[in-house]
Amino acid sequence: MTHQEIQEKIREEVVQMYEKEGVFDYNTVNRLPYMNQVISETLRYYPPVTTFVTRTTKEDYHYKDIVIPANSTVRIPINQLHHREDLWPEHMKFDPERFRDRSVIDPVAYQPFGTLSFNFRWELSY
Repeated sequence: MTHQEIQEKIREEVVQMYEKEGVFDYNTVNRLPYMNQVISETLRYYPPVTTFVTRTTKEDYHYKDIVIPANSTVRIPINQLHHREDLWPEHMKFDPERFRDRSVIDPVAYQPFGTLSFNFRWELSY
């Protein structure tokens, strides 16, 4: 089995939570930090959106020495984004520990379901 040590660590976390709370429900599952890290790393490694997320700019956007004009379509290749070595060191390694401190994760670099959290306004394109 792949990543047996990760599975065992999750199992221990679940058992400890159940012993402490006496119940295992939606609220307790949401308080399992390592489980959350594993889910986040799974979504990074195997993003459910495997092609492109497409957005259309509502206004001109200036980035360094380029301008993305209003009404331009921007396509973001999620799988490639999640496997860039400069954004994700050891990008081919399944490592839930990279999500231990979410404050260091760039929300633009982590988009398992796409994002609207850019510094400029978007409208959805279908």
